[in-house]
Amino acid sequence: IIEADTTFNLDNLKSFNLIFHTDGTTAERGYDLELSWYSSSGSNEIFVVEEENVGGWSYTSYSSSDWSSILQSPNYPSPYDHDVYQQTTFVSLDTDQLNAGAVGFQIKFKDLQLENSGSSSCYDYIKIEPTETFDGSPVADLVAVDVNGNAYVDFFNIPICGDIDVAGGTVGLTLSQDATFQLDNLKSFNFIFYTDSSNTQRGYKFDLYWYSGS
Repeated sequence: IIEADTTFNLDNLKSFNLIFHTDGTTAERGYDLELSWYSSSGSNEIFVVEEENVGGWSYTSYSSSDWSSILQSPNYPSPYDHDVYQQTTFVSLDTDQLNAGAVGFQIKFKDLQLENSGSSSCYDYIKIEPTETFDGSPVADLVAVDVNGNAYVDFFNIPICGDIDVAGGTVGLTLSQDATFQLDNLKSFNFIFYTDSSNTQRGYKFDLYWYSGS
């Protein structure tokens, strides 16, 4: 029996998978949980993760050693499901990442194949929606920078789809395999995954890290 704010210590557990599954019948409110690592002297939150998932499996792996997480679409590398709406919120917390010098996130696109409509629009897509900055400035001022120092003003809040294995094959953002971006001053963001009711493809996989200015 689980009540609101029920808390468990998982002694000696180094890693685990969190599985979320729904069937084809009634949908309800879902879940909201907080995950913390802890030592004999107390606990420390890694990420506050809030997920809303309709229409498929969701899989996320967490590593407390470097605060990195590996994200991939439901069923990856097999085709994802139809009619999925999934929102995941990632937050760098003051008690951990900020105290360790965090100044933003870094994202590496390992794979992407999502159904597009020609060269300018998406049927299925991912989208990164910034929600908070470290210094309190407007999220509209955020700019992503790739490993070559190129700035991307239109990185956020746009649907991204297409095939990363095809030159010029992605829509919304030009991507190649292992394309990496620093998201300076980004403290928290929503990651959106949406699919329609038609064709499905391989999906996506990317690495996410926080990083410091040092």
